[in-house]
Amino acid sequence: VFSSASPLVGQNKAGCSLTELLKEAKVLVMNPWTRDELQKIMPDINETRFSQFSYKIGATQYCIPRWLRYDDEDVEARLADSFTSLALEGIADWFLGGANANQLKVARMPHRLCIVESKGFGWGISGFLSDYVTKRFSKWIYENAEIDRRRFLQFFSHPFTAGIVGSFYENWAFEALGRGRRSLRVQIMDVKENKSVPCKPGCPAKYIIVPDAEPPRSYVGSGLDFFSWLKTDDSMLPENVQLEPNVIHKSSILNNPSIDGYALFEDSGDLLMFQATVGKQHSSGLWSDVEHLVLRARSIRPSLKVFMVYVVPTDSKLQLPTCDSMRNNGVKVCFGTFEDDDFHTAFFESLD
Repeated sequence: VFSSASPLVGQNKAGCSLTELLKEAKVLVMNPWTRDELQKIMPDINETRFSQFSYKIGATQYCIPRWLRYDDEDVEARLADSFTSLALEGIADWFLGGANANQLKVARMPHRLCIVESKGFGWGISGFLSDYVTKRFSKWIYENAEIDRRRFLQFFSHPFTAGIVGSFYENWAFEALGRGRRSLRVQIMDVKENKSVPCKPGCPAKYIIVPDAEPPRSYVGSGLDFFSWLKTDDSMLPENVQLEPNVIHKSSILNNPSIDGYALFEDSGDLLMFQATVGKQHSSGLWSDVEHLVLRARSIRPSLKVFMVYVVPTDSKLQLPTCDSMRNNGVKVCFGTFEDDDFHTAFFESLD
């Protein structure tokens, strides 16, 4: 019985031959523990430590108990050992070289810090235990591997880090725009149907997407405020929508449908709806999720222009969503990038 999956990929330093062992015995790997199971042997749980080394599936929180019994000094030493025992060059190549979600059974990863799941007739790792572990691993990669701008983008799109990087980028982008720290450059895109390609609705090949003839526009906010739209109350009635000029309104609800925020700019009279992302793909925004916002804005300025802006890092490889239902209601789809984009540096500095 092993306490982690490390021996299954040759990380057993004791010299045991797993191949030979399997000829004589069944090999079992301990499941992660639930909070209730842990509390039976550890009534006073260190809540900070529990959050650092646990993850949630459905309504159940799971943890790796070994990390709960170490003191702070021991945790630091064992974290360092988990990373430094890896072959840096190999793990950097795998992590920064565009590995996809199917390459998740690898000898290079520190399995004691990963979520290990059954995958069909075998097993694999599906991510790190928590955002805390992801940040620590990211910092180790940053401090020890040579990372140029191209490899930065591959790091951000890796399935293990995309979630935490995406959350950081969203907050960074709204702070930069809302506090007036950076100008957002918006390029309107011309989305045309490609009639020469037989394709189902929504298929990327069905469209040709090129920059519009209109030159890029620049926007700077003068404040940051928060909103929450709930279909269970009156917050989505047009008359209740917040629309202070030049203020960047950001959703306080995680995974708000279709947009992360919006702003009505006074000088241009433009309404911008924002979706910040670091991924290569994103779902299309839906008119039904923003209709009340646009109706409110048009009641104030009937002739305003409305833009759905996908805010992305410079050099992003995002395949622009076509947002058919929005375009059918007069909304133009755009890319938005920041001038003086230092997001990559800011992310790694935040890990200190």
